[in-house]
Amino acid sequence: MGRVRQIAIQRALGASRQMVITEFFQRSIFLSLLSALVGVAIALLFASPINQLLIPVYESIGIESGGGVITGVSILIGVGTAIAAVGILGIIPVLSLLKINIAESIREG
Repeated sequence: MGRVRQIAIQRALGASRQMVITEFFQRSIFLSLLSALVGVAIALLFASPINQLLIPVYESIGIESGGGVITGVSILIGVGTAIAAVGILGIIPVLSLLKINIAESIREG
Protein backbone atom coordinates (compact mmCIF):
# COMPACT_ATOMS: atom_id res chain seq x y z
CA MET A 1 0.00 0.00 0.00
CA GLY A 2 1.39 3.40 -0.98
CA ARG A 3 2.00 6.09 1.57
CA VAL A 4 -0.69 8.32 0.10
CA ARG A 5 -3.33 5.66 0.52
CA GLN A 6 -2.01 4.65 3.94
CA ILE A 7 -2.24 8.21 5.24
CA ALA A 8 -5.67 8.67 3.67
CA ILE A 9 -6.99 5.53 5.38
CA GLN A 10 -5.52 6.57 8.73
CA ARG A 11 -7.11 10.01 8.41
CA ALA A 12 -10.46 8.48 7.37
CA LEU A 13 -10.36 6.25 10.45
CA GLY A 14 -9.91 9.27 12.69
CA ALA A 15 -6.17 9.78 13.02
CA SER A 16 -5.28 13.40 13.60
CA ARG A 17 -2.63 15.20 11.60
CA GLN A 18 -0.42 15.17 14.68
CA MET A 19 -0.77 11.39 15.05
CA VAL A 20 0.23 10.80 11.42
CA ILE A 21 3.19 13.18 11.69
CA THR A 22 4.31 11.56 14.95
CA GLU A 23 4.14 8.06 13.46
CA PHE A 24 6.22 8.95 10.41
CA PHE A 25 8.67 10.99 12.51
CA GLN A 26 9.22 8.06 14.88
CA ARG A 27 9.71 5.69 11.94
CA SER A 28 12.23 8.07 10.34
CA ILE A 29 14.17 8.48 13.58
CA PHE A 30 14.25 4.72 14.20
CA LEU A 31 15.53 3.97 10.69
CA SER A 32 18.17 6.71 10.85
CA LEU A 33 19.38 5.51 14.26
CA LEU A 34 19.57 1.93 13.02
CA SER A 35 21.45 3.03 9.88
CA ALA A 36 23.84 5.19 11.89
CA LEU A 37 24.62 2.36 14.29
CA VAL A 38 25.32 -0.02 11.39
CA GLY A 39 27.57 2.64 9.87
CA VAL A 40 29.46 3.07 13.15
CA ALA A 41 29.90 -0.70 13.47
CA ILE A 42 31.27 -0.93 9.93
CA ALA A 43 33.60 2.04 10.53
CA LEU A 44 34.93 0.53 13.75
CA LEU A 45 35.41 -2.83 12.06
CA PHE A 46 37.36 -1.49 9.08
CA ALA A 47 39.16 1.58 10.51
CA SER A 48 42.14 -0.26 11.96
CA PRO A 49 42.82 -2.57 8.99
CA ILE A 50 42.57 0.34 6.54
CA ASN A 51 44.82 2.47 8.73
CA GLN A 52 47.40 -0.36 8.81
CA LEU A 53 47.31 -0.55 5.01
CA LEU A 54 47.82 3.21 4.70
CA ILE A 55 50.74 3.57 7.14
CA PRO A 56 53.34 2.85 4.41
CA VAL A 57 51.64 5.42 2.17
CA TYR A 58 51.68 8.00 4.98
CA GLU A 59 55.39 7.36 5.62
CA SER A 60 56.28 7.53 1.93
CA ILE A 61 54.88 11.05 1.62
CA GLY A 62 56.23 12.20 4.97
CA ILE A 63 53.02 12.24 7.00
CA GLU A 64 53.10 10.81 10.49
CA SER A 65 50.24 8.39 11.12
CA GLY A 66 48.12 9.58 14.02
CA GLY A 67 46.56 6.21 14.76
CA GLY A 68 42.82 5.77 14.96
CA VAL A 69 40.63 8.69 14.01
CA ILE A 70 37.33 7.37 15.34
CA THR A 71 36.56 8.88 18.72
CA GLY A 72 33.48 8.92 20.89
CA VAL A 73 32.84 12.53 19.96
CA SER A 74 33.03 11.79 16.23
CA ILE A 75 30.58 8.91 16.68
CA LEU A 76 28.14 11.14 18.58
CA ILE A 77 28.41 13.88 15.98
CA GLY A 78 27.83 11.43 13.13
CA VAL A 79 24.87 9.67 14.77
CA GLY A 80 23.34 12.98 15.87
CA THR A 81 23.68 14.49 12.41
CA ALA A 82 22.14 11.41 10.79
CA ILE A 83 19.17 11.45 13.16
CA ALA A 84 18.59 15.19 12.74
CA ALA A 85 18.85 15.12 8.95
CA VAL A 86 16.61 12.11 8.46
CA GLY A 87 14.17 13.34 11.08
CA ILE A 88 13.72 16.64 9.27
CA LEU A 89 13.76 15.15 5.78
CA GLY A 90 11.36 12.39 6.82
CA ILE A 91 8.70 14.89 7.86
CA ILE A 92 8.70 17.02 4.71
CA PRO A 93 6.93 14.43 2.48
CA VAL A 94 4.35 13.69 5.17
CA LEU A 95 3.42 17.34 5.48
CA SER A 96 2.75 17.51 1.76
CA LEU A 97 0.81 14.22 1.80
CA LEU A 98 -1.46 15.49 4.57
CA LYS A 99 -2.86 18.10 2.17
CA ILE A 100 -4.37 15.49 -0.15
CA ASN A 101 -8.09 14.78 -0.50
CA ILE A 102 -8.83 11.70 1.60
CA ALA A 103 -11.68 10.31 -0.53
CA GLU A 104 -9.80 10.69 -3.82
CA SER A 105 -6.68 9.08 -2.41
CA ILE A 106 -8.56 6.02 -1.19
CA ARG A 107 -10.40 5.65 -4.50
CA GLU A 108 -7.24 5.96 -6.58
CA GLY A 109 -5.52 3.36 -4.39
